[in-house]
Parts: sequence; structure tokens; C-alpha cells
Amino acid sequence: MGNSASKNKKKLSLGELAKASWKNGSFLYIFIVMFLFYISVNNYITWNSITNILKSTAVIGTLSLGMGLIIISGDIDLSVGANFAFSGGMGILVYKEVYDVAGHGLATFVSILVIVAVATIIGFINGIMVGKLKMPAFIATLGTMLIFRSLCKYILKAIPTDSGQQQQTYQLIDYYSSPYYSLGNESVLTIPIVGIILIVFVLLVYYFAKHTKFGRRIYALGSNSKAASLAGINVPWTKATIFAIAGAFVGLSAVLHVSIYSSMDSSTAGMSYELYAIASCVIGGISMNGGRGNIIGILFGALSFQIIDKIISAVNLNPLINDTIKGAILLVSIILQLIIFDKKAFYKFLETIGLKYNPEQKACLEAKLAKKINSIKLSYDKKIHRILEKDLDKKEAGKTIGLLLDERDEKIAALTLKYDRLIDDAAQKFKLYERERKIKEAKKAASAQIKEKAIANKAILKKTRFQNGKYLKPTLEKEIALEKELQDVQEEAWSKVDELILDISIPQEVARHIYDRDRANPSLDQGKLEVTFVKFNESLQEKTKNYSQFILDRQKKEKEALNALIAKNEALIDSNKELEEGQIKENKARLEVLEAKNKTQEEKKAKREALKKEKIEKKLDLKKANLEKEREREEFLDSIKQSRSLQKGEKE
Repeated sequence: MGNSASKNKKKLSLGELAKASWKNGSFLYIFIVMFLFYISVNNYITWNSITNILKSTAVIGTLSLGMGLIIISGDIDLSVGANFAFSGGMGILVYKEVYDVAGHGLATFVSILVIVAVATIIGFINGIMVGKLKMPAFIATLGTMLIFRSLCKYILKAIPTDSGQQQQTYQLIDYYSSPYYSLGNESVLTIPIVGIILIVFVLLVYYFAKHTKFGRRIYALGSNSKAASLAGINVPWTKATIFAIAGAFVGLSAVLHVSIYSSMDSSTAGMSYELYAIASCVIGGISMNGGRGNIIGILFGALSFQIIDKIISAVNLNPLINDTIKGAILLVSIILQLIIFDKKAFYKFLETIGLKYNPEQKACLEAKLAKKINSIKLSYDKKIHRILEKDLDKKEAGKTIGLLLDERDEKIAALTLKYDRLIDDAAQKFKLYERERKIKEAKKAASAQIKEKAIANKAILKKTRFQNGKYLKPTLEKEIALEKELQDVQEEAWSKVDELILDISIPQEVARHIYDRDRANPSLDQGKLEVTFVKFNESLQEKTKNYSQFILDRQKKEKEALNALIAKNEALIDSNKELEEGQIKENKARLEVLEAKNKTQEEKKAKREALKKEKIEKKLDLKKANLEKEREREEFLDSIKQSRSLQKGEKE
């Protein structure tokens, strides 16, 4: 049963398999393209360069994991860069204070706790504002970004120094002897520790998002927050928790940064990191609309983003255009997201920029007009209702209401006039669209009909090659007959397409309609309209003429192909005649040789038989002689016996 069911399963074609893999793993394709391009510009690749990419991705990759959870839940966090710099700076300050008292070990442990705790608290504050206070995530996190970026700079400037000069960075004390150095620069089996940590974080977050109840709540929240609330999910506190978790990952990324670079610059640290994190998520296939995306993709998105920096360095481009290239890649990734996740939005975008026609445009415009007219009427009904509620003189109220109604009717008339033109344009475009649709369908049907006939011809030729279990080469006469049949089918199929294309009555009708309509509008340039109309008709006639020539060229090529096949057949017939004559002569010569050979063989055979007969006769004569001698010997012996017997009798 199981085997039969598996056999009945529809096999995916290569195209369908590629489409499915692209939809579920587009981030992998993008990463492979980036990595191959990186190899091509370097001409070689080493294990060390691969591990360096992983090491340099650790900070942004860890930061992006938290951003990914927020985006999946349907929100955004613009404060991660400022949170990153502020929490890292506070951790280094605490490290200095504890180091003076307890040394490296405890200072490192306490500073890591402080960094993660501060970042988590900032994330939780964002979550409270977004979840409990219902503030837009964009505005709330933009505010905290400005606050903590400013505090980061202010606190550093306020710290007194021995030299009296202003500090620029938060710097670790005795970095090369601290556990931070080992964390950021040591390796395990040639793989950097920070890279291993990143991979572990990715796997943990993937399991958390896909296989835990809270993780499924994050996806549900991003898909539809109202439905999630109705399903019993505490939306405010869930959002606050998500932002807090994201804050914790910001802190962990700050720890990795401090361990690698030993410092945190108050001005540049974390700058644009929120954009890099968003870009890593988008390239990694996380939907900006929320509710969809694979956490594993964030890792490949961050790696792809980091490879861009390596490529720019390898080809010696100006580093100032780094963000230009990243921004372009981000835009392309968003377009790919629209194609993968929301085709309707992508098609709507194409319709907006005029690259795709919407056949329902007329109905949409009519509905839009009706909606706007209804909105205008409701607006003026409210104004009239407010006038009626006031204690005004009836005559004055009636006059005011009359003016309002006149104003309403003027607005509706102007709006209707504007939309009537748009609706009429849509109707004319629909006529052209229908014509193009019919031509496409006719072309598709013609191609299918010709393909079917070509396959049938191929099957017939294949069948004639094997008769009675023997291989036979099909004659050219058969091929010519089948080719003629195929050309007849082609001519019949394409004639329908040609008829539709050469029928320009619909485009001419549309052009005439628009021309007549616009001529009635005195605000338009009549001379320009006339020139446009004439040029359109001329171009239409030119296209028709070109297509007619194309048909003649196509028919000429088909005829030439058939004539070439016929000429080939005639040449083969002539060559066959010459071959047959030569074959006859050759066969005659062979026959003469064979007859002479046979005659010689018969003579030899006669001689052999004569010799054989002579030998037999000699043998018979010899045999007779031997028999005669034997008889004579026996007679002699008998005579001796008789004489002996007589002598014996005489003695007795």
C-alpha cells in the first residue's frame, strides 16, 4: 500500500523544485552568489579567509537574531545601535571599577552581566512603550535611539582623566591579559570562538522560534495581532518580552564586540547597526510584514552582508560607497521578498509604475469614484445637519444649505469629469489588452498544435526504422511527405495569428475615439493632438507592413527548407542510379570470377575423383591378387597334407 501510494505521488519537475527551493531558501542562493563572486575577485580562497568572514559576522549576526524576532512579530527596533554602544560602554566602565579591586576574572564576569542586563532593560523599556502604551514601534525606538546615543557620548565626556584630555572611547584595561582577549581572538579547531558562539545562538533561537509555544506566539503575533489576541495571547506582555529578548541579544553582540576590539567608541560604535541588522534579516528571508521567515536565513543574510565588505576591499573600491552598494542590495532583497511572500503587492507595484496592466482597472476606478462621491455626500450631509441643528432663520438656513448643495454638486461634477476620462482610458486600454490576450492565446495554441504534429512526425519516422525486428533507414520521400504535412499545419495555425495581428481595426478605433474625445476639450493643444494621431496611424501602418513582410519571409524560409529537402532527395536518387549501375557492373565481374572459380573447382574435383577411383581400382586388384595368392597357398598346403597322409599310410 505504501509503495503504491509513493509511486502515485506527483514528481516535481526541475523547474518546480527550483521554485520551491527559491521560495524557502532564497537566502542560500544569495549567499552562494556572493561567496562565488568573492572567490572570483580573490582568485583563490583559504580556510583562514572563511573563518575571518565568520568572525567578522559574529557581532552583526548576533544583533540580527534579536531584530529578526522583532520583525517576525510585526514590529521594528531602531534603537539597537544606540543600545549596543551604551550597554557596551557601561560594561567597560564597570570592568575598570571592578578590575581595580578584584582583577580580570571577576571584572570580566561582572561587566558581561552589566552589558546584557543594561541592553535587556533598554529593550524591555521599548517593549513596554510598544506593547502596553500602544506607541508605534518606529517612533518609540527612534526616541530611545536618540536618548541613549546622546547619553553614551555625555557619560564618556563627563568622566575625568589623568591627562585632562577628553576621552574618545571606552577602553578596556590590560586587554591582552583579560579573558575578553581569549574570547574574541582564540579558536577551537581553527574555528574562532566568537563564530562558534554565533552558530550556537542561531541554533538556539531557531529551536526557540520553531519548537516552543512562545516562539509560535511570535509568528502568530506577526501574522495577525488581533487574531492572536482573540486566541488568548497576551499581546502587550508578549511584545514587551520579545523586545527584552532582542535587547539581550544586543548585549551579547556588544560583549562579542568588546572581546574582539577591546573598546567601544561613543561616536561610531553601533552606528547604522539597526540598518545592517534589518538588511541581514531581509536578505535572510524574514518578511517585513511579519509572521514569516526562517531564523537560519538570518545567519546567511549576515554572512552575505559581511562578504560585501570583503568584496569592496578586494576590488579596491572607495569605502565611502560601501553603504550605497549595501542599500542597493537591500532594495533588491525587498523586491525579491515581494515576489516570494506577496505577489499581489508586487503586481500592484508594477501596475503603479506602468509595467503591468490591470484588466480590472475600469471597475476599480468606478468603485473608487463611487466611494469618493459617497464620501463627499456624507461630508456635506454632516455640514447640512450641523446647520439644521443651529437656531438660524429658515430663509438664511435654506440659502446656506443651497450654497452647500451647489458646492457639493460642483465638486461631484468635477470629480466625475476627471474620473470619466480615466474610466474611458481604462476601457480603451482594455480593448487593446483583449486584442493582445487573444493574440497570445492564438500564438500559444499554434505553438502547441505545431509541436504536437512535430512529435507525431518524429514517432512515425522512429516507427519506420524498425520493421520485423530489423533497422531500416526511412526514405527521404517519407520525410518530405511528413515535412509537407508539418508545413501545412504551421500555415494553418499561424494564419489565425497573422489574421489577428494584421487586423488593426481595434487600435484604429481606440485612437480615433481618444482623438475625437480630446478634440472636444479646448484646454488641450489641438495641433499636438492631430500630429500624435497621424503619427500613431503611420506607426500602425508601418508595423502592419513590417509584419506582412515578416509573414512573406517566414513562408519563403519554409519553402526554401522544403525545396532543399526535395533537392537533397533528387541528388540522392541520381547518386543511387550511378551506384546501381556501378553495382551491376561489379556484380557481373564478380559473377564471371565466380564462374571461372567454380569451373576450376569442378575440374579439380573431377581429377580428385578420377585419382580416387584409380586408387580404389588398384586396391581391388591388389586385394584380388592377394586372395589368389592365399588360395594358391591353401591349395599347396592341402597338397602337402595329402602327400604326408599317403606317406604315413604306406609306412603303416
